[in-house]
Amino acid sequence: MQLHYQDFTFSLLTPCFCGTALGKQDDHAQMRIPPIRGHIRFWHRVLFGPGDCNRVWGSTAGDQGNGSRISVRFIGSVSTKHASPKPTMLPHKDEPNQRGPRPALAAGESFTLRLQRLVGCTAADWDHAQRAVKL
Repeated sequence: MQLHYQDFTFSLLTPCFCGTALGKQDDHAQMRIPPIRGHIRFWHRVLFGPGDCNRVWGSTAGDQGNGSRISVRFIGSVSTKHASPKPTMLPHKDEPNQRGPRPALAAGESFTLRLQRLVGCTAADWDHAQRAVKL
Protein backbone atom coordinates (compact mmCIF):
# COMPACT_ATOMS: atom_id res chain seq x y z
CA MET A 1 0.00 0.00 0.00
CA GLN A 2 1.41 3.36 -1.04
CA LEU A 3 1.11 6.06 1.62
CA HIS A 4 0.18 9.32 -0.11
CA TYR A 5 1.60 12.64 1.03
CA GLN A 6 1.14 16.35 0.42
CA ASP A 7 3.76 19.06 0.95
CA PHE A 8 2.89 22.55 2.20
CA THR A 9 5.41 25.40 2.06
CA PHE A 10 5.02 28.32 4.47
CA SER A 11 6.82 31.67 4.57
CA LEU A 12 7.02 33.74 7.73
CA LEU A 13 5.50 37.18 7.16
CA THR A 14 6.49 38.45 10.60
CA PRO A 15 9.00 37.30 13.20
CA CYS A 16 7.92 33.92 14.57
CA PHE A 17 7.95 33.60 18.36
CA CYS A 18 8.37 29.84 18.39
CA GLY A 19 10.03 28.60 21.52
CA THR A 20 11.85 25.41 22.29
CA ALA A 21 10.77 22.61 24.59
CA LEU A 22 12.54 24.51 27.41
CA GLY A 23 10.15 27.47 27.15
CA LYS A 24 11.22 30.87 28.48
CA GLN A 25 14.40 29.41 29.96
CA ASP A 26 15.88 29.06 26.45
CA ASP A 27 17.45 31.95 24.56
CA HIS A 28 16.68 30.90 20.99
CA ALA A 29 13.69 30.15 18.77
CA GLN A 30 13.16 26.83 17.01
CA MET A 31 10.48 25.61 14.61
CA ARG A 32 9.08 22.36 16.07
CA ILE A 33 6.44 19.83 14.96
CA PRO A 34 4.52 19.47 18.28
CA PRO A 35 3.30 23.11 18.40
CA ILE A 36 2.48 23.06 14.67
CA ARG A 37 0.55 19.84 15.16
CA GLY A 38 -1.33 21.53 18.02
CA HIS A 39 -2.32 24.43 15.75
CA ILE A 40 -3.50 22.03 13.04
CA ARG A 41 -5.55 20.11 15.64
CA PHE A 42 -7.11 23.39 16.82
CA TRP A 43 -8.29 24.33 13.33
CA HIS A 44 -9.40 20.76 12.60
CA ARG A 45 -11.53 20.82 15.77
CA VAL A 46 -13.05 24.18 14.74
CA LEU A 47 -13.88 22.94 11.23
CA PHE A 48 -15.05 19.38 11.91
CA GLY A 49 -15.61 18.96 15.66
CA PRO A 50 -13.67 17.21 18.42
CA GLY A 51 -14.72 13.66 17.49
CA ASP A 52 -13.42 13.98 13.93
CA CYS A 53 -10.25 15.69 15.18
CA ASN A 54 -9.51 12.91 17.69
CA ARG A 55 -10.15 10.20 15.09
CA VAL A 56 -7.78 11.79 12.54
CA TRP A 57 -5.01 13.10 14.84
CA GLY A 58 -5.26 10.52 17.62
CA SER A 59 -6.42 10.65 21.21
CA THR A 60 -5.52 9.11 24.55
CA ALA A 61 -8.83 9.99 26.20
CA GLY A 62 -10.78 7.29 28.01
CA ASP A 63 -10.73 3.66 26.96
CA GLN A 64 -11.12 4.49 23.27
CA GLY A 65 -7.61 5.89 22.61
CA ASN A 66 -6.20 5.62 19.09
CA GLY A 67 -3.11 6.69 17.18
CA SER A 68 -2.91 9.38 14.54
CA ARG A 69 -3.88 8.60 10.96
CA ILE A 70 -1.66 11.42 9.67
CA SER A 71 2.08 11.97 9.99
CA VAL A 72 3.54 15.51 10.06
CA ARG A 73 7.22 16.25 9.48
CA PHE A 74 9.56 18.83 8.02
CA ILE A 75 10.98 18.32 4.54
CA GLY A 76 14.40 19.78 3.88
CA SER A 77 16.13 22.19 6.20
CA VAL A 78 14.33 24.47 8.61
CA SER A 79 15.93 27.87 8.98
CA THR A 80 17.38 28.87 12.32
CA LYS A 81 18.01 32.48 11.26
CA HIS A 82 16.93 34.69 14.14
CA ALA A 83 15.42 38.15 13.92
CA SER A 84 17.95 40.75 15.02
CA PRO A 85 17.48 42.68 17.17
CA LYS A 86 15.05 40.51 19.14
CA PRO A 87 11.51 41.71 18.40
CA THR A 88 9.31 42.90 21.25
CA MET A 89 6.48 40.60 22.24
CA LEU A 90 3.18 42.07 23.52
CA PRO A 91 4.47 45.65 23.99
CA HIS A 92 1.01 46.80 25.17
CA LYS A 93 1.04 44.53 28.26
CA ASP A 94 1.85 46.09 31.66
CA GLU A 95 3.21 42.89 33.22
CA PRO A 96 6.97 42.68 32.46
CA ASN A 97 6.87 38.86 32.30
CA GLN A 98 4.40 39.07 29.39
CA ARG A 99 6.25 41.58 27.24
CA GLY A 100 9.70 42.53 26.09
CA PRO A 101 12.27 41.28 23.60
CA ARG A 102 12.06 37.57 22.84
CA PRO A 103 13.97 35.23 20.52
CA ALA A 104 12.15 34.79 17.21
CA LEU A 105 12.82 33.34 13.77
CA ALA A 106 13.29 36.03 11.13
CA ALA A 107 10.52 37.19 8.82
CA GLY A 108 10.98 35.95 5.25
CA GLU A 109 12.21 32.49 6.24
CA SER A 110 10.31 29.49 4.90
CA PHE A 111 9.83 25.81 5.68
CA THR A 112 7.98 22.86 4.19
CA LEU A 113 5.68 20.49 6.07
CA ARG A 114 4.81 17.07 4.75
CA LEU A 115 1.49 15.47 5.67
CA GLN A 116 1.44 11.74 5.01
CA ARG A 117 -1.50 9.36 5.13
CA LEU A 118 -0.99 6.46 7.48
CA VAL A 119 -2.72 3.09 7.53
CA GLY A 120 -6.40 3.50 8.42
CA CYS A 121 -6.69 7.03 7.02
CA THR A 122 -9.87 7.32 4.96
CA ALA A 123 -10.37 9.72 2.04
CA ALA A 124 -12.51 11.94 4.31
CA ASP A 125 -9.81 11.92 7.04
CA TRP A 126 -7.18 12.91 4.48
CA ASP A 127 -9.37 15.70 3.06
CA HIS A 128 -10.14 17.08 6.52
CA ALA A 129 -6.47 17.06 7.56
CA GLN A 130 -5.41 18.95 4.43
CA ARG A 131 -8.19 21.51 4.86
CA ALA A 132 -7.15 22.14 8.47
CA VAL A 133 -3.54 22.76 7.40
CA LYS A 134 -4.64 25.29 4.78
CA LEU A 135 -6.14 27.48 7.50
